[in-house]
Formats: sequence, structure tokens, C-alpha cells
Amino acid sequence: SERPTMEQYKAWVQEGGGKVKTPAELMSESLVDTGQHNTLPLHQLQLENAKQVKAAHLMLRNSPSLIAEYLNTTFPKLMTFQDKKLSASGEDIGGGILFDTVLGFSGTPND
Repeated sequence: SERPTMEQYKAWVQEGGGKVKTPAELMSESLVDTGQHNTLPLHQLQLENAKQVKAAHLMLRNSPSLIAEYLNTTFPKLMTFQDKKLSASGEDIGGGILFDTVLGFSGTPND
């Protein structure tokens, strides 16, 4: 049985229309194009190799479950470093805070 991360990676690659190369395919080093998008196993993918990363990206970008995983798990964790959040309304941007004169602003009017 394979590691859960490898199983998940394979599922994401398959959703994206590809296939993870088997050890036999890796050892044969066949240059015959089968018409199917193949990528390296996760443990052999080298992030420094732009060609490998691009090939994996072309498949993984089409995987709905990978996108959902990123948006629901990874992205929120990456955003927790901010202590303060900035926000502004159209009235703030178009008001006198930033500029003395505003010409043609179509936001919410000041009352």
C-alpha cells in the first residue's frame, strides 16, 4: 500500500487528465509519446527543475479536488500571518482622506 499523500497525488493527476509514471516506465526511459500526459511520482518531482514543475502544473491545475484542498486548507493557513487587515469602502477611497478633489467618482454619495 502506498502513502496517503501519494494516493492523493495520483488522484489529482488523474483528475487533471494525466498519469503518474510507474517504476517500469521510469526505468525504460522510452521516448515514445503515448499521447497521455505523464508525470513523475511525487517523491521524484524536483521543484528546481522547471520542466518537471511545468508538466505537473499543466495537469494539476485542472484538478477540482486539488483546488478545493488548496482553498479550504492551505490558503487559510498561509493567510494567518497577518495581524491587521486593511479595508476601505468606495466612499473612503473617493472621499477627502486620500485626495482633496474628486472628479467623476461614481461611488456611494456622502451624506
